[in-house]
Amino acid sequence: MTESIVVSVVVCTFNRAAFLRKCLASLLHQENPPPFEIIVVDNNSTDETVNIVEAARRETTIPFQYIFLQEMGLSRARNAGIHAAQGAVVAFIDDDAIADAQWVQEIEKGFQLFPQVVGAGGEVAGDYEIPKPDWLPADLLFAVSVSAMGNESRLMEAHEAALGCNMAFRRETFCKRGDFLTDLGRTGLSLLAGEEVEFCFRLYKQGDSILYNPQMRIKHWVPKERLTKIYIRQRMFWNGRSIARTDQERGNSILVRAAARFFGAIPFAAFRRLLVVGQPAPSFFYDCMIAKHWGYIREALALSRLDLRQ
Repeated sequence: MTESIVVSVVVCTFNRAAFLRKCLASLLHQENPPPFEIIVVDNNSTDETVNIVEAARRETTIPFQYIFLQEMGLSRARNAGIHAAQGAVVAFIDDDAIADAQWVQEIEKGFQLFPQVVGAGGEVAGDYEIPKPDWLPADLLFAVSVSAMGNESRLMEAHEAALGCNMAFRRETFCKRGDFLTDLGRTGLSLLAGEEVEFCFRLYKQGDSILYNPQMRIKHWVPKERLTKIYIRQRMFWNGRSIARTDQERGNSILVRAAARFFGAIPFAAFRRLLVVGQPAPSFFYDCMIAKHWGYIREALALSRLDLRQ
């Protein structure tokens, strides 16, 4: 008799076959996992992705699904994985990440120990191609998808969200609360993101709880191209744009909030920037806060113009 699948692991990928091979290898060598399946959602890759998937499938008896999705977009790919999932829990890992050997086991354990939660996020360690620069403060590591929220399991606070590269939710939660929004999330080279943040905030609004489980660990690749001030400033600019879209979805007045950033948050960040001249990490932090606020203002104005045209 076949055991019921407990965890469905969704790996969304686009033209990163070499990284995908390592990610799948880490999933194939899980230690003492509950029954789980692997779902690879190929978002229109043109490289060797399908061959990598077929090779991995031949190596294992773990249930394996391969979905080719031509319509681009990370949120769409994640939603396709959700709809195909058979497990009670749907977990997500990026194609350029490597799961710890107990990752699937820890996902199940977290939901068992905290039956009141509908979701969970874990620790994301950086797998840096070059040493992390001294000018990059810990508060900005999320811009390169690296995060740790402490060493103890706890319920996340209302301003916290699971990182998309290492998160899991009960499958029934998507039935109740809906899928990831497709007007958020990466599409091609766009840095628009925030679909997992919006989803977590949607859950909080309904009174749901999300677990932070530090034992649910992965390592996430951070290439040298992302360890530049230009990239991280740009990433924070797009983070501001993503927040504006999320605010609009939540029914907040984005023009009022944009004005508050223009007249309050930006001058404050600029003033704080002057106070830390000569300190690389704090100085860069406030540079990025200004970029983030400008991104919010730009997106708020763009969205407002669209509303006026309708």
